[in-house]
Amino acid sequence: RLDGAREKIFRSTLYVACHTLPGSAAKQRQQPQHSDSNFRGDAVNRRIAGIFAVILIAGVATTLILSPASSNASVSSDNDKSWIAKSNEYANVLIDIEKKHSPESASHDGLKQYDELISNDTHEDDIAENNERRAALDKLKAALATEQDKYVKQDLEIMIHSTELALRGHQYSEDHLVTYRNASAEVYQGLRVLLDDQVSADRRPAALVRLRKYAGLEPGFTPETDKLKKLMELQMGKPNIIYSARSRVETALSRNGLYVDGIASLFKQYNVPGWEEPYAKLKVQLTAYDDWIK
Repeated sequence: RLDGAREKIFRSTLYVACHTLPGSAAKQRQQPQHSDSNFRGDAVNRRIAGIFAVILIAGVATTLILSPASSNASVSSDNDKSWIAKSNEYANVLIDIEKKHSPESASHDGLKQYDELISNDTHEDDIAENNERRAALDKLKAALATEQDKYVKQDLEIMIHSTELALRGHQYSEDHLVTYRNASAEVYQGLRVLLDDQVSADRRPAALVRLRKYAGLEPGFTPETDKLKKLMELQMGKPNIIYSARSRVETALSRNGLYVDGIASLFKQYNVPGWEEPYAKLKVQLTAYDDWIK
């Protein structure tokens, strides 16, 4: 949920962020292919605020264990595993928020239980997610105040700093930016993570459920384009707001036909039945959204 963490000052800082799979320290997220933005179209700060909290946790952990300096610590293997597991436990507090509010990212990380879910791109969900992050921040600060292990403390400091930075960046965006949300690219990426050679065949039918939700065809779901338009209109109503650069928006718009056609190609390639009707509706919605952007 910008084209690079919402044109924010901290994109480069946060997007060295890591996704962590359950039970591992932290694993650098691969950049999705076929996109000129991050996984969610670099749409909203909240979409990157989730995993950045585990920035370099794995690297820090591994370096501390393997570096010559660490030999002076005389820490046993069992203790090493213990403190790494504890750091991961704290990191998972933030990662769980990311998975909840950006299920497409969770699917990208191989978590099958999120495959039929989509992000709820609304202002209300932004508020809810940021409230959860503030609560997590309080929990991490409380843990830091009592933590005795110096390595866990170091990781906690990284998470706290990153969370505070992301929340400030989000507030800046809320106050000053109208971010161009590329609906075609975002929808394509949300489907592409399921329709791929590296994804097991039993997960691919979930792409149809996700497609129907993007098109607003499932009960209780609003078309994705309507939600993104409402978010942008909310920002446009604020005074002294900064818009995305015209050249960047025009460049993105010129490529969107490739994304829209690419959605159909993916469903054909992986032989997922029943995609034609929701795709036809979604295509009309995406075209109308781009016309509105223009």
